[in-house]
Parts: sequence; structure tokens; C-alpha cells
Amino acid sequence: MWSVQTQNQGLYAPDKIRAGVSMNDLRRKEIRRALALVGEAKGILEVALTQEQDEFDNMPEDAQDGEDGQRAEDAVDALERAATCCDDAITACEEAIQE
Repeated sequence: MWSVQTQNQGLYAPDKIRAGVSMNDLRRKEIRRALALVGEAKGILEVALTQEQDEFDNMPEDAQDGEDGQRAEDAVDALERAATCCDDAITACEEAIQE
């Protein structure tokens, strides 16, 4: 079983574990890395959410009530859901690595 790691970290092969390091330690390390990535993704989503909300707020009122406004509101809702899902993933990962 192989998984691709990001940012030139190479491939991780679970069956090639260094001597003296338990599988749990390696798994926790990978989960902590995932936590950092999810946290980074959440930050990116929150920036996009703020920008989209600002764009909607700065639209003329007739545009807010029209098709463009509806698309912007839908995007804001979707980005809020995505950020919430990141929060849920962070909480679940933190629970998983508790010792």
C-alpha cells in the first residue's frame, strides 16, 4: 500500500517501518501532518469565503437579488460548509491521536 505525500516528501510505504519506532508513532505523525494540511486548507477556504462575502456585500442591491447574487450566496454557503467540514476533520483527527 503506497500513498503519495505532498511537497516533495516522496512516497510512504507503511510496510517499511524503521526499527525501534512503533506503528502507532508513525501513524500519529501522519495524522498530525494531515491535521496541518487540513488546517491550511481551512485557512484558504476562510480567505475565499471572506472575499466572496465581501464581493456579494459590495454588489448593487439589484445584482444581489438577481442571478449573480444567488450564485455568490450559494458560493458563500458552500465555502461555509467546507470550512465547517475542516473543523470536523480537525476535531476527529485530534480525538484519534489522543494517547
